[in-house]
Amino acid sequence: MASKEATLHGGYAGAFSAPFRYLAYLTVLLAGLLLAAWVIAGFMVCQIWPDGVRPLEAAITTTAADLDGLYGLPFLRAEGVTWANGLYHALFVAPAIEQIITADPHQLTPFDQTVQRFFVSMLSALQVAMLATKLYGLRVALWLSAILPVVLGYAVGMIDGLVERSIRRYSGGRESATLYHRAKYAIAGVVGVSLFLYVCVPITFDLQRGSWVIAAGIGVLSRLQWKYYKKYV
Repeated sequence: MASKEATLHGGYAGAFSAPFRYLAYLTVLLAGLLLAAWVIAGFMVCQIWPDGVRPLEAAITTTAADLDGLYGLPFLRAEGVTWANGLYHALFVAPAIEQIITADPHQLTPFDQTVQRFFVSMLSALQVAMLATKLYGLRVALWLSAILPVVLGYAVGMIDGLVERSIRRYSGGRESATLYHRAKYAIAGVVGVSLFLYVCVPITFDLQRGSWVIAAGIGVLSRLQWKYYKKYV
């Protein structure tokens, strides 16, 4: 049996490290989505779009125009350009990648000239990554700004499901941990897929209609989830 001191120590350590652990998970998730956005954009530019990066530039223009629209939480929409520029600066300006590419080779040291030749040799891929990074930052802000209908749909479904649970509890109906967990995982899957598609695939999406469709689906799944929550809790 573990001592009280050891238990308390583990509890305090876990409580202290939990925010950093979740921050690490979030960082890995965002980095993975950005990498996926680079790969998908590169594939579409090289294999699908005959106009090269022009559709990608058009997607950035369209998404930036959506920031000035009326749909979504205003304070998050207002951060879209800031996030896109900040991410671009962190990845391509702060490491001096952009400066080295555009610099006069005669003013560079031999080592910097070698680095410049390396970057120039992969200039098309870097251009795609730069544009995809800007689009990624814009769309993450827009996706978050449209999260309110999804939260509302989940809340309505949860309330309705808990009412159904109360009825089932007093009428002696069955509970189903399988349905509860499957609905919970389905909600996480719907949210994850919608995030992936919107921020990683550089094609035009109707965010307003899409968010309400997703909200309706999550409302149905939320109702199913909470309807079959444990009866005696």
